Amino acid sequence: MEVVFGIYLGNSTCSVAVNKENNVDVVANAGGDRVTPAVVSVHDDEVVTGLAAKQGLLKYGARSVMGVLRHISSTASESASTASGSTCPPTFSDDGDVSYSIQMESSTKTVKAVDVLKYMFLQLKDISTQHNNSSECTACLCLPAWVSDRAVALTREAAREAGFRIVTVILQPTAACLAYNLLQDKTQPLMLVLSLHLGESGGVGGVLEVSGGMVTVRDTTTTATAPGVTLTNKLVEYLAKEFYMKYHGDCLENKRSRQKLYNQAENVKHVLSTRPTSQVNVDSLWEGVDFSCQVSRARFEGLIKSTLSDFLAPTLQMLERLNIEPNQIDKVLLSGGTCKIPRLQHLIGETFPTAEVHSSIPPDEVLAYGAAIEARAVTSKYGVAAESVAVVNGVAENAATDDAPKEGKSKKKRAHTERRKQEVLRSHLPVLVSALSVPVWCKVPGNKSVCALGRLSPPLLKNTFSVPITGITENTVLTLALYESQQPLDDEDATVPSDALLAQIKVSVSSETKELNMSCLLKPDGSLQLSVFEPVSKSMRKFVVSAEEDGDSS
Repeated sequence: MEVVFGIYLGNSTCSVAVNKENNVDVVANAGGDRVTPAVVSVHDDEVVTGLAAKQGLLKYGARSVMGVLRHISSTASESASTASGSTCPPTFSDDGDVSYSIQMESSTKTVKAVDVLKYMFLQLKDISTQHNNSSECTACLCLPAWVSDRAVALTREAAREAGFRIVTVILQPTAACLAYNLLQDKTQPLMLVLSLHLGESGGVGGVLEVSGGMVTVRDTTTTATAPGVTLTNKLVEYLAKEFYMKYHGDCLENKRSRQKLYNQAENVKHVLSTRPTSQVNVDSLWEGVDFSCQVSRARFEGLIKSTLSDFLAPTLQMLERLNIEPNQIDKVLLSGGTCKIPRLQHLIGETFPTAEVHSSIPPDEVLAYGAAIEARAVTSKYGVAAESVAVVNGVAENAATDDAPKEGKSKKKRAHTERRKQEVLRSHLPVLVSALSVPVWCKVPGNKSVCALGRLSPPLLKNTFSVPITGITENTVLTLALYESQQPLDDEDATVPSDALLAQIKVSVSSETKELNMSCLLKPDGSLQLSVFEPVSKSMRKFVVSAEEDGDSS
């Protein structure tokens, strides 16, 4: 039975779950987290994604992109009204295409929204490789309920370019129902189900009718505020007051101090969802003064009590509009990181006293979990070899279309990508390393070397980068050289010395290829994992440069 995956891509976070022999597990990233921030930071010689990009927002905010899914689902005026100002703003063309103008050291680089999405999927693809070594992963994609048709098309395109075969596209409410097996019983009488998603940057409530294995969305509503951000800001204000009482200083007076406190408050919020207390420690928060204190769950719940009621107000108004009483709801499905807060779960239970509140699956993981279940169901029904069938909210469509699914529109099938087994190369890298002692470089003939992994890079920290391609006038095969050296080769036409050469990799390119998107990861045993996105075959190729104890290369 083939391993399949479920992907959830939200406005603030993303995650991937694996379905192996009908056992579903949300996969942890290199940092051990099952949820990855949907942040991309573009630099001159590399692209940083996930937690590393989020942690660098204070310094590289102008080079970072957040909220791309919201941008491609809205108009220019709508995006302007919700812009944070701390990250790179989107640019809208006359056709509605979204891009980002990122100021580099010496020039401005334009990055398309679909490329930003691709970088996110490349990271998810890298996370999924611990369960699947093939160049292509079969997956179901789950998106927020508010996404536009255009956003669906762009995300599917980006996922395909990153090496995912998307056979299914579903939205949040459907994924939650699948996660809790509400669609398994074909004889199930009509149930009223409330799907409540409260994430970092948005909230959605939906009323569903579930009967006989089918789900119908009656109505949906959105929150006016960003739930996660709102609660974090409550904690920031509280911690700032505590700091002022101790040191008589305003730690919110400058951007750097506020961002430090915000990052710490966000961590405290997550900890208090599972533990009774959390410790706050911030080095040099204000004028060199360190700050530490302890926050209890009771204190946190007291700060946010009134705010939590505001989160439920739009959902209650929607029920009133539909003439549905809260005690008529049979089940409540929770998703989104904010729904992990015990006080909120208790409030929801009080608001819907006769309903069964489902939160046994962590709310920030449940959507990827449900998507993985759907991926298995679709591949079992239609087969895993073809990408010609996708299910979008329960309607079978052609998965190879470049546009959002629309009834009656002709679909163009994409050629099936040949599966490749992971290719293993050998080198003289040391065994059982704690950090990389010599930088690793990647070079294309006639072009400058690009750093694949810097000196002292720790194991399991992936570096994503782009190798520029110039002078290509026709389809050809390039040979990439991977080598070790303290300094890169100065001459663009220089040949890599044999004693420094780790591997040579052949990649097919076309005249339209301007760069190759790659990533490199140092494994604990000293081997290197190199991923190369081949533009001609539109597939992700993976190589392992394995360590040799005797120091010879072959």
